[in-house]
Amino acid sequence: MRWFLALFFISVAVFYTVRIIWLRRKEGMSPVFAGEPGTTHFATHLAFRVFRVAILAVCVGRLPWPELDKYLVTFDSLWHPVTLLLGSGLLLAGFLANISLHFYMGENWRSGIRVDDTTKLITKGPFALSQNPMMLCVIMAQVGLF
Repeated sequence: MRWFLALFFISVAVFYTVRIIWLRRKEGMSPVFAGEPGTTHFATHLAFRVFRVAILAVCVGRLPWPELDKYLVTFDSLWHPVTLLLGSGLLLAGFLANISLHFYMGENWRSGIRVDDTTKLITKGPFALSQNPMMLCVIMAQVGLF
Protein backbone atom coordinates (compact mmCIF):
# COMPACT_ATOMS: atom_id res chain seq x y z
CA MET A 1 0.00 0.00 0.00
CA ARG A 2 2.89 2.38 0.69
CA TRP A 3 4.13 2.02 -2.86
CA PHE A 4 0.66 2.19 -4.37
CA LEU A 5 -0.20 5.45 -2.57
CA ALA A 6 3.16 7.05 -3.37
CA LEU A 7 2.97 6.11 -7.05
CA PHE A 8 -0.71 7.04 -7.23
CA PHE A 9 -0.22 10.58 -5.93
CA ILE A 10 2.93 11.08 -8.01
CA SER A 11 0.85 10.07 -11.06
CA VAL A 12 -1.87 12.56 -10.12
CA ALA A 13 0.74 15.32 -9.75
CA VAL A 14 2.37 14.46 -13.08
CA PHE A 15 -0.96 14.30 -14.91
CA TYR A 16 -2.13 17.70 -13.69
CA THR A 17 1.27 19.33 -14.18
CA VAL A 18 1.49 18.10 -17.79
CA ARG A 19 -2.16 18.97 -18.47
CA ILE A 20 -1.80 22.52 -17.13
CA ILE A 21 1.46 23.14 -19.02
CA TRP A 22 -0.03 21.74 -22.24
CA LEU A 23 -3.18 23.88 -22.01
CA ARG A 24 -1.15 26.98 -21.07
CA ARG A 25 1.05 26.55 -24.14
CA LYS A 26 -1.88 25.80 -26.42
CA GLU A 27 -4.09 28.67 -25.25
CA GLY A 28 -1.46 31.20 -24.20
CA MET A 29 -2.85 31.44 -20.66
CA SER A 30 -3.07 29.20 -17.64
CA PRO A 31 -6.24 27.14 -17.20
CA VAL A 32 -5.80 27.64 -13.45
CA PHE A 33 -7.20 30.79 -11.88
CA ALA A 34 -6.71 30.92 -8.12
CA GLY A 35 -8.66 34.13 -7.61
CA GLU A 36 -7.56 37.44 -6.18
CA PRO A 37 -5.62 37.37 -2.89
CA GLY A 38 -7.92 37.94 0.06
CA THR A 39 -10.97 36.36 -1.58
CA THR A 40 -12.70 33.10 -0.65
CA HIS A 41 -11.83 31.79 -4.11
CA PHE A 42 -8.13 32.37 -3.43
CA ALA A 43 -8.30 30.86 0.08
CA THR A 44 -10.04 27.75 -1.27
CA HIS A 45 -7.43 27.26 -3.99
CA LEU A 46 -4.62 27.79 -1.50
CA ALA A 47 -6.09 25.29 0.98
CA PHE A 48 -6.55 22.74 -1.82
CA ARG A 49 -2.92 23.17 -2.90
CA VAL A 50 -1.62 22.84 0.66
CA PHE A 51 -3.59 19.63 1.21
CA ARG A 52 -2.47 18.16 -2.13
CA VAL A 53 1.18 18.84 -1.35
CA ALA A 54 0.81 17.50 2.21
CA ILE A 55 -0.86 14.28 1.02
CA LEU A 56 1.82 13.76 -1.64
CA ALA A 57 4.63 14.48 0.85
CA VAL A 58 3.24 12.07 3.45
CA CYS A 59 2.60 9.28 0.92
CA VAL A 60 6.08 9.59 -0.58
CA GLY A 61 7.69 10.17 2.83
CA ARG A 62 6.21 6.91 4.15
CA LEU A 63 8.46 4.96 1.75
CA PRO A 64 11.83 5.78 3.36
CA TRP A 65 10.35 6.59 6.79
CA PRO A 66 7.64 4.04 7.68
CA GLU A 67 7.67 5.38 11.24
CA LEU A 68 5.65 8.35 9.93
CA ASP A 69 2.61 6.09 10.27
CA LYS A 70 2.58 6.52 14.04
CA TYR A 71 1.85 10.26 13.54
CA LEU A 72 -1.12 9.60 11.27
CA VAL A 73 -4.64 9.12 12.56
CA THR A 74 -5.42 5.56 11.58
CA PHE A 75 -8.47 3.38 12.03
CA ASP A 76 -7.10 -0.07 12.77
CA SER A 77 -10.41 -1.74 11.95
CA LEU A 78 -10.02 -0.55 8.34
CA TRP A 79 -6.59 -2.16 7.90
CA HIS A 80 -8.03 -5.28 6.35
CA PRO A 81 -6.92 -6.55 2.90
CA VAL A 82 -10.43 -6.33 1.42
CA THR A 83 -10.96 -2.78 2.73
CA LEU A 84 -7.52 -1.70 1.49
CA LEU A 85 -8.23 -3.16 -1.94
CA LEU A 86 -11.63 -1.49 -2.10
CA GLY A 87 -10.11 1.85 -1.09
CA SER A 88 -7.37 1.52 -3.69
CA GLY A 89 -9.99 0.66 -6.29
CA LEU A 90 -12.03 3.76 -5.43
CA LEU A 91 -8.90 5.94 -5.63
CA LEU A 92 -7.96 4.52 -9.00
CA ALA A 93 -11.52 4.62 -10.39
CA GLY A 94 -11.96 8.25 -9.31
CA PHE A 95 -8.69 9.29 -10.92
CA LEU A 96 -9.32 7.39 -14.17
CA ALA A 97 -12.82 8.84 -14.38
CA ASN A 98 -11.39 12.34 -13.89
CA ILE A 99 -8.84 11.77 -16.63
CA SER A 100 -11.61 10.70 -19.01
CA LEU A 101 -13.63 13.79 -18.03
CA HIS A 102 -10.59 15.98 -18.77
CA PHE A 103 -10.43 14.61 -22.29
CA TYR A 104 -14.20 14.88 -22.66
CA MET A 105 -14.00 18.57 -21.76
CA GLY A 106 -11.02 19.16 -24.04
CA GLU A 107 -9.82 22.74 -23.92
CA ASN A 108 -12.79 23.81 -21.77
CA TRP A 109 -11.26 22.41 -18.56
CA ARG A 110 -10.50 25.10 -16.00
CA SER A 111 -9.64 25.28 -12.34
CA GLY A 112 -11.26 28.40 -10.96
CA ILE A 113 -13.50 30.86 -12.74
CA ARG A 114 -12.31 34.05 -14.41
CA VAL A 115 -14.81 36.88 -14.81
CA ASP A 116 -13.93 37.18 -18.50
CA ASP A 117 -13.86 33.43 -19.18
CA THR A 118 -15.14 32.42 -22.61
CA THR A 119 -15.28 28.64 -22.15
CA LYS A 120 -18.52 26.96 -23.08
CA LEU A 121 -20.83 25.41 -20.52
CA ILE A 122 -20.96 21.66 -21.12
CA THR A 123 -24.40 20.16 -20.57
CA LYS A 124 -24.15 16.85 -22.43
CA GLY A 125 -22.69 13.47 -21.57
CA PRO A 126 -21.67 13.15 -17.91
CA PHE A 127 -22.51 16.84 -17.41
CA ALA A 128 -26.16 16.12 -18.18
CA LEU A 129 -26.23 13.98 -15.03
CA SER A 130 -24.26 16.32 -12.74
CA GLN A 131 -23.09 19.92 -12.92
CA ASN A 132 -19.72 18.81 -11.60
CA PRO A 133 -18.98 15.14 -12.27
CA MET A 134 -15.29 15.79 -11.63
CA MET A 135 -16.02 16.71 -8.03
CA LEU A 136 -18.06 13.52 -7.63
CA CYS A 137 -15.02 11.56 -8.84
CA VAL A 138 -12.75 13.43 -6.43
CA ILE A 139 -15.14 12.64 -3.57
CA MET A 140 -15.15 8.97 -4.60
CA ALA A 141 -11.33 8.94 -4.62
CA GLN A 142 -11.17 10.68 -1.21
CA VAL A 143 -13.51 8.07 0.26
CA GLY A 144 -11.08 5.47 -1.10
CA LEU A 145 -8.12 7.29 0.49
CA PHE A 146 -9.93 7.34 3.83
